[in-house]
Formats: sequence, structure tokens, C-alpha cells
Amino acid sequence: MSSNYEFVISSEPTSYLQVSWYKNTSKYVSKKSLLDLIESKGVKDVVKIRFSVKKKRTAFVTFGSIESSQKIRDLLNRKICHEMRSKVLTLDYVEKIRYEEKLVRDSKIECTSKTADTEIEGLIVVKDFISSKEEAELLRVLDQKNDKDIALYWRTHLSRRVAHFQFSFDYETTEIDRDSRDRTPDVPEEIQAIAKRIEKITKNFSIDQITANEYLPSQGIAPHIDTTRSFTGIIVSLCLSSGCVFTLRNVKLGKHKSIYHHPRSLIIMTGPARFDYQHYIAPRKADVVDGKYIARSRRVSLTFRQILQPGVEMESKHVDAFYEVAAHHFAKTRTYLWPEVKQYIRDVLGKSDNVTTVLDVGCGSGRYVDCCVREGLAYVVFSIRLIFEYPSHTPNTDTWGVIGVVI
Repeated sequence: MSSNYEFVISSEPTSYLQVSWYKNTSKYVSKKSLLDLIESKGVKDVVKIRFSVKKKRTAFVTFGSIESSQKIRDLLNRKICHEMRSKVLTLDYVEKIRYEEKLVRDSKIECTSKTADTEIEGLIVVKDFISSKEEAELLRVLDQKNDKDIALYWRTHLSRRVAHFQFSFDYETTEIDRDSRDRTPDVPEEIQAIAKRIEKITKNFSIDQITANEYLPSQGIAPHIDTTRSFTGIIVSLCLSSGCVFTLRNVKLGKHKSIYHHPRSLIIMTGPARFDYQHYIAPRKADVVDGKYIARSRRVSLTFRQILQPGVEMESKHVDAFYEVAAHHFAKTRTYLWPEVKQYIRDVLGKSDNVTTVLDVGCGSGRYVDCCVREGLAYVVFSIRLIFEYPSHTPNTDTWGVIGVVI
């Protein structure tokens, strides 16, 4: 059988049978013993017997007619076989289909070629970011060799070929090697031109590290998040030569999204897509997109990153992220009147014979001025800096109501 075909279980009789057996029966099963067994039952039109490569203790028998396969199945399926030392064989009808048809039939991936609606915040897809001519030129540059016919850039220390520019990435520590600048190639001008174009469509992104990965059919990359210890909040991937299904998953939310990464297209990951979702490429020879079979060929990806400067990592990851979340809440609370403070002004300060003026230290927007005016109190704002630098200017606190002290 051609490697482009596979057998799948059929509910209807066919001229193909899958024969399987238990482990301790293997030493009694061979092509000759199976053929002798079948012919001993009066069936003489066996066309071919092939042992499965993927399934252990399994063989596929091709008959000249459906009647012959039916007869053998009726006689041998799940019955004691004395010719096999009283062992039991299991026989199932199978059909022979092309590999791509089986892939489409078995595919459970919800993947579309329409990447506009990615449904993940921070994930941006730009189709046809470069032309076919530019794609060919980038591949030519990456595949250059020296006078000794050795690849200029590609390295083979992984299961796939990798090339680094500007700085190298250490796959053992999963960190950028900050001391590798002198021994890492500069970015070729053809790739540098693409990097400049990417910087123009992204915000606050200065590319200083580029990695090229080569994926052959059946190769992929495991789920991961590009290390936040070495790189900033934007990761950009450019696909060359062949497309593939690109999947993002959020383990905490139990959410995933698969999109087709077209050749010459750009994927930009920022925000949640960058920090909250793992991304990966399943190791397959082909993908199913929009219900269609798409075979993979050699694929090259260029990944563009910006290295975190020492001391910036904590601020980038935690401080900036916190204020992005807190900003909306803070905007609301700037004008919100806390009930406890309103009650204090009304019931304590407003009814006191000794308090005539309220000093609001750390006053924010001065939102309690109306409350104080209604109670006949003067409302004064005062800065902490002024109090500490000019203590003589601080009023006598015996006649002041002080609220909102923030140091």
C-alpha cells in the first residue's frame, strides 16, 4: 500500500480486513502463517498481506472480493483458532483512503483561514505583509553558504535548524545570552529592512533580537510563552514559504484559538495574547483549514523581539501591568464621595463648635469641598511637601478638621 493511503475501520463489508491479535500470539503470526490459515478455509484470492507500522500486532489483508473477506471474517473473528495454538484473532472491515482524506475526517481543530476575528485581545494578524519577491529574497539570504559549503547562519544544535541575529538565545536557561553580541551575526540588511517596517506599525517597539527557525513537515514547537525575563511585551512572527496552523491556549481559562498562519503573513502578540496565552505549532505533515487539506512543506519563521534592559523587567511586567488594570477604577474613585467621610464631615466636624476650617491633605480632586461648604466649613487643600518644608505655615490643628491624610 502506498504511504499516501491509510486504512480506517468501516461499518460496511469491504475487500479489506484488519487482523489483530494479543501480545502472546505474536510469535505464531507471520505473513505465511496468515496466508496458510486463510487458504485452509477455502479462500484462495488473497492479494496482499501487510503488517502495520503504526499499530502493533496488526496486519491488513487485501482480498480479491468482498465475498472472500466476509467468509474469512465469519469463520475467524473472535473465535478460537486452533491453527494459531488456540489463540483468538480479531477481524474488522476497513476501507482504504488517502491520507489527506483521513486527516480531514479525523480533524477536531476548529481552524479558519479568516484571521480578522481572532477573539483574543492583543492578537493581530497582518496578511501579505511582504511580497513573494521579498519572501524569496529573505529565504535566499538565510540559506547562504560560505566557501566551504557550510551554512552561514543556520545552526543544527536543536532538532530543527535555528539562526540568531544580534543576540543568541540559550535554550537551556531559556534566557537571552546578553554576552553573545560579539559572536552573533549582525542582522542582514534584507531582514533589517523588514524589521524597520514592523517597527513602524507597532508602538514602542525597537527590535534588537531576531531568530529564524526552520520547520520541516512533521516538525512543530511545544506550547510556550516567550520568556518575560528577557523580552518586552511585543512578539512578532513572520511566516515564510509554507503556512501552518498556529494555536494559542490559555490554560487557566480553558480557552484556545487556532488560526492559519499564511505564508508572508505577520502575527503580532501583545497584552493578554503575549503574556496569558501559550502558543504552539502541532507537529504534523498537513493541516485542515476550512475543511480542506493543506500539506506542509519547508517553513521558515522569523521572530522579532526587543530585549528587556536590566532593571526594566519588574516595572514592565508588574507596575505597568497594574496601572493598566487600575486606571479605569482609579478614574471612577477620583470623584466618588466615600460615605464614611461624608458622615464624618456632617456629624463630627459640622457639629463641632471648635472646627471652622477643614484641611484636606492629599486631596486628589478636592471632591469634598461641597460637603464642607454645606456645613459652613472653610475647605483648604494643603500639600504634604509644604507642611514638611514650611512647618511654621501649618495651622493650629486644634481648630482644624483634617481628612484624607496620605503620606
